[in-house]
Amino acid sequence: MCGRYTFRHAEDLRRFIEELTGEVMDPPAVRYNVAPAQENPVVAHGAGDARPRLHAMRWGLVPSWEKSGKPKFAPINARSEEMLGKPTFRAAVQQRRCVVPADGYFEWKRPDERTKIPHYITLQDERPFFMAGLYEAATATRPPTYALLTCGPNVLMARIHDRMPVILPPAAVARWLTPGPLTPAEAAAICVPYDAAAMQAWAVSSVVNNARHDVPECVVPVLN
Repeated sequence: MCGRYTFRHAEDLRRFIEELTGEVMDPPAVRYNVAPAQENPVVAHGAGDARPRLHAMRWGLVPSWEKSGKPKFAPINARSEEMLGKPTFRAAVQQRRCVVPADGYFEWKRPDERTKIPHYITLQDERPFFMAGLYEAATATRPPTYALLTCGPNVLMARIHDRMPVILPPAAVARWLTPGPLTPAEAAAICVPYDAAAMQAWAVSSVVNNARHDVPECVVPVLN
């Protein structure tokens, strides 16, 4: 799964998002511990949009049939292998796909049942990337909401966890955001582990475990 991510390099992220949307925007706020239930930048097509646009959405997808203002069910991740068959996600796969910008994310290694070691994962050059997501539109009681897609791990991530977010190369970003349905074969071809050779990971302090800690110490390497 993916439960936290970062916006460390705000100016790089601004340019990265502008290249996709064509919109002029201010740099996003620097974040070292983006967490579920927060509103974050997400790129998606709105009705009638010629190009995808930047939106603010809350992390934790609330299904369209959930009418409560305080829903009990708001998954932050969706398993890409199961999304086409899950009632919570299958309509969004065909109608409401999005991409979520980041420049790193966190995962926790569990060497035993009592121990969790947080790791920070980025691309080798720490440049920004887009993760595949699904979203639901705003209602009278809540903003639009989103979930990140996950897939099996590459060889780097397999040493840390058995899942990883679907990180999209540029061609896959374009296809994922193109309005219209996806076949199961297309979805499977897009939702694959990112090239491990282009990624890096290091252990970090347990300070990141608390979502209230949004500080540079969250990404500082530590010995494990």
